[in-house]
Amino acid sequence: MLAQDSDMIATRFPVSIAEDVFVKNGQLIPTHTQLDNTTFDARVHNVHAATSNTATTILLRKNDQFITALLEPGSADVRSLEFARNLTIESLVRVLAWTTAGPQCANDGSNSEAVTIRICRLVVLSEAKADIPRSLVLHGAPGEESSPSEIPTAILNERLDNRLLDVRVAATGAIFKVSSGVHELAVEYLAALGFSFVPTPTLINYEFPGEEHLQFSLPYFDKSAWLTQTGEIHLGMALAADLDRVYDFHTVFRREEGIDARHLTEFTMLEMVFALQNDWTEVLDLAEGILIFLTRSLQEREKYMALTQVARRLYPSAGTLRLGLDTDGKCLRIKFSEAKAILRESLGLQSNDKDDLT
Repeated sequence: MLAQDSDMIATRFPVSIAEDVFVKNGQLIPTHTQLDNTTFDARVHNVHAATSNTATTILLRKNDQFITALLEPGSADVRSLEFARNLTIESLVRVLAWTTAGPQCANDGSNSEAVTIRICRLVVLSEAKADIPRSLVLHGAPGEESSPSEIPTAILNERLDNRLLDVRVAATGAIFKVSSGVHELAVEYLAALGFSFVPTPTLINYEFPGEEHLQFSLPYFDKSAWLTQTGEIHLGMALAADLDRVYDFHTVFRREEGIDARHLTEFTMLEMVFALQNDWTEVLDLAEGILIFLTRSLQEREKYMALTQVARRLYPSAGTLRLGLDTDGKCLRIKFSEAKAILRESLGLQSNDKDDLT
């Protein structure tokens, strides 16, 4: 049984669908002996209604690909034609079709022209509401008046209030996948250095020394409990248990009075704890190494480069970070006092030596 999307209000299924019609493991599966016949699921991006005697054209969306689908009397069954004429945007459909033309790719990696297919059969898996705000479903599709990069920041709250629709925009979805890639790459890098993953708790029965004012407290039956703001103590315990190199990815909570560029009440943290062999510069070496590895991998590996190209549809500067490495491939290291001097003398900023760098 397929679950409904949260923004959907109705679901229609045929009485039966042959198993070989379904997509398996995310791959398009041929349904007959003809190699070009495929079945796939897609979102309805737009519909051009038709009379009973003419073709209905649907612009479908699957991941970052747009597909122009034609349903014609005589080629598609009567039930599919009826469904197609009454589709709402963002509905989820399953189609049996064959490709008739390929995509034309623009210089920015986006498709300037959708793939064109003819549909034999269409099934509505989940029908969307008819009043979805159009500003939430602009994806830079062929023929759209404005691309997501031109949408004003003023609708940010509307996007966040409709997060599922927002993430369906390929550029936003790509950002989630890049974030997942950061996790994958960090695990790869730390495993190569002999680090072990040690999960730490979120709910604890003690206050963190010196930072009690930053912890969320909550009643736990007849006791008190707190949401953790760091896994440092538990990772330190693992270190004392002779696990020389440990790390954890976990959600932490901090009772901040406000949210800004430096303060969040909830965020994901990567914490690494290891036994020093010589001196504290080993901490700098690890931080520098993982930062360089993550940045280079995201910018050089084909998988992440493709995601960055998609993200640029919404954020043109995506992937442009430069670390400013020296000729040895290392980050520049300067003393705190030297950084302060640069702020004052080179950039003309007022900065006391006792203040931090923000």
